[in-house]
Amino acid sequence: CSSDLIDDILDYTQESQEIGKPVLEDMRQGVYSLPLIYSLQKNKPKLLPYLEKKTTMTEEDEIRAIHYKYEIPKETVKELLDSGIRYGDVDKAALLSAMTGKDIREILALRKENPWGRVEKKLGLDAQSYEEKYNTHRANRLHRFYGIEEERAKKALEEGYPNHWIRLAYLLETETGRKMEDILAVRKKSEKWKPWAEKNLGVSQEDFARRIKETRNPSLKPKEEK
Repeated sequence: CSSDLIDDILDYTQESQEIGKPVLEDMRQGVYSLPLIYSLQKNKPKLLPYLEKKTTMTEEDEIRAIHYKYEIPKETVKELLDSGIRYGDVDKAALLSAMTGKDIREILALRKENPWGRVEKKLGLDAQSYEEKYNTHRANRLHRFYGIEEERAKKALEEGYPNHWIRLAYLLETETGRKMEDILAVRKKSEKWKPWAEKNLGVSQEDFARRIKETRNPSLKPKEEK
């Protein structure tokens, strides 16, 4: 859906410290999103050096990511990965499980003989219901990870704001008392978050960076201490 594409594009165009998540993460993990696939068609030689530097996720990383994102028990994720099902398929099935309430094994059984588009149809998902359920899931994740009320998070998602904008605006709300919705409405895409927050809300760039680090996405691999 469009919100996925926005996040994919931001993965290649923004700085990690600005958006509060690792950039080029999909590329490093071997996940080729739509902007990357299009770019490969246009200029593959220039991109190959970056693709060769991709970071391999350990099984521990994969289990952590799926467990925290979709609330699938770690032992279930490990069992599925150890059975030979690739990470991308387990991750997609976990998402559909979270969206529909169907057991992840039932979804993976459907996947054996069907492309993902057919799996979604068999689960009763059309474009409209997929987007609605996906936003509900994303709102729940924003609540679990960062404490944002689900109703507020879902409304912001439905208005087209990407996850990381909502997260950072809510962080500023907790720091200043100014409503997340007001921050989202007035900050422009061309303005970087930390300078904007310092200029308009009086939050120093150092303090904002610290708060971003303190509330890091728990599904990501922990950063090694330097």
